[in-house]
Amino acid sequence: IKAEREKRYQQQLEEWKQAVKKWPACRDDSSGAGREVQGKPGKKPMKPRKPKELPPLTEEELAELPKLPEGWEWIYLNDIAEIVGGVTKGRKLDGKKTIKLPYLRVANVQDGFLNLAIIKKIEVLSEDLEKYRLLPGDILYTEGGDKDKLGRGTIWEGQIENCIHQNHTFRARVFKPLFYPKYVSYFSQTQTAKSYFFKHAKQTTNLASINLTVLSGLPLPLISVKEQCEVVSTLEGFFSTLNHLTKTIDSALARAESLRQSILKKAFSGKLIPQDPNDEPASELLKRIQAEEETGWGTARHALTKRRTTRRRRK
Repeated sequence: IKAEREKRYQQQLEEWKQAVKKWPACRDDSSGAGREVQGKPGKKPMKPRKPKELPPLTEEELAELPKLPEGWEWIYLNDIAEIVGGVTKGRKLDGKKTIKLPYLRVANVQDGFLNLAIIKKIEVLSEDLEKYRLLPGDILYTEGGDKDKLGRGTIWEGQIENCIHQNHTFRARVFKPLFYPKYVSYFSQTQTAKSYFFKHAKQTTNLASINLTVLSGLPLPLISVKEQCEVVSTLEGFFSTLNHLTKTIDSALARAESLRQSILKKAFSGKLIPQDPNDEPASELLKRIQAEEETGWGTARHALTKRRTTRRRRK
């Protein structure tokens, strides 16, 4: 894992060196037409940061985590993935070469799935595409907001071409083939991960948020790639059964509600119980009820008149 991290850093460093060589020739277009012109050089490419190694988990931290099988051990997400934030909205881009790209918001990233019904576009620098572009297998996490949005996420599968993400969502790109993205994504949905995010989040009334440091420190079990695939395969088998059971239950509930309405309809249309021809007809019953109501009203009216007369005499 360390060798893979170093390899990726050296690759990023080489790409940065090549970009710096080309940098003086790049100029900002003050006209906003998106072309290179003579004038003030554009912003110098930023040197990539060397991956920071986090210290091993302490005894106190390990004590709060579930006990692992023999041969497994806890590591940090930072150890096996490149983690970055997204593009910031509202930047001043006047006079610079820009493009408009689709981007993911917090509302698009749900717990275990993506809601892509509404995709908005954002104006960014042309070089931001390579910096923030999502690739299949990237794991997305939300910064927070409401407590139920804290650290939730799922895998990007390349549904939209040249799509990027905003700064309130994070992207973790695991080191393939050493790690299986689905394995990391599924673990991130466990109660262990959710408890970690909640404990280390910055919290205010009904709101909570995490940052890159907290996300980088997410502990997860280190196992072989073969075991990761077996875990994912077993999980998806259970999920398939669960989905089938859920559909069966939903169908049974729908039938139960339909049956309930049918019973109510029969009950009030005389079809639920046997009819006795000797029973009093409804028309006769209605006449008797009306007669009793008229008698009762006449008696009540007589009593009211009597009380009023008594009060006048007392006065």
